Amino acid sequence: MNETERRGSGCDGGIVDSGEVASCGKLRARFRGVSRCNLLLRRAELAWCIGAWMGSHRMCMEPMIRMPDRSDPLQPGTPSMTTPAPSPFLVEAAQTLAVLEAFTPVFPALGVADVARRSGVPVELVARIVATLAERGYLQPDGAGHYRLGSRLIGITRNFLGARGVRALARGAMEALATRFRAPVALSERDGLDMLYLEYVKADAPVVLQHRIGTRLPLVTSAAGRAWLAGAPASESEVVARQLAVRLHRDWAGVQPKLAQARDDLRQLGFTRSYGDMEPELNAVAVPMRSPIDGLVVVFSLASPAMLAPARRFDAELGPALVATVQALRAELERIGSEPWAEAS
Repeated sequence: MNETERRGSGCDGGIVDSGEVASCGKLRARFRGVSRCNLLLRRAELAWCIGAWMGSHRMCMEPMIRMPDRSDPLQPGTPSMTTPAPSPFLVEAAQTLAVLEAFTPVFPALGVADVARRSGVPVELVARIVATLAERGYLQPDGAGHYRLGSRLIGITRNFLGARGVRALARGAMEALATRFRAPVALSERDGLDMLYLEYVKADAPVVLQHRIGTRLPLVTSAAGRAWLAGAPASESEVVARQLAVRLHRDWAGVQPKLAQARDDLRQLGFTRSYGDMEPELNAVAVPMRSPIDGLVVVFSLASPAMLAPARRFDAELGPALVATVQALRAELERIGSEPWAEAS
């Protein structure tokens, strides 16, 4: 290599000897490696910056690309995150009920000022509530500036009695009957292939039966079940009878005479009997009743250990007393269902 060729071959463009050439090559390779690292670092830094920018702007970008979410507090028409949840208590409804509760048997006719004083609702608001209730038929104006409870409101009471009235009205009569004979009285309805107690009065029975509200009795052996099968509409009882035949299978043939006897007992005596059939030494009678309000068939039953009330006493005394109680209750329900205001509901 001549002098000219050796010029500029150094790392700084100067003249170097052959020993320095190798060192310069290593420096160039190292410089190229550092450059690549710097490039990678710069790319990574750029990617991080873009990601950070996207994250910081995501709250602003997402509403433009996603469907509206009614639960999102940032969406229009939804409450702010700082807005407290509304109270479930509705003041206007409570004030309306207070206006209605101002009317009692002692004060059946009230003016607006009277209602305001008795209810505690401002008189201006009472005037609006009364006008609305009168327009809807829940209050009835008498033409002299006073109002009475209207037929539409009393119709709601009739609907209540249709759903729960038998149980509510029967409680007192059941207690009287249970006290008279010192025997438990039950009110039940059919649930599947069982009779289910809706009400149960123990009274001061000398022997306590392990029955309560919710107790289930078999249809075919209990007096209550036989009463339901004998007193229910044929369209219902026939369906249930077919279901019983499938369940009892071979025993169904032996049950049918008992059910036929129950139909005869109901027709001739007014009640059905189960003397030791469901439980040994337990006698019971039952009377079905179809509510004149909603058509639901319920059953009243009276039971006692045989040692305290033998079969002949049930036939002569307890059974007829239960029939009389149910007849009085049915008459009361028929009166409720035939009131002139009943048609308003």
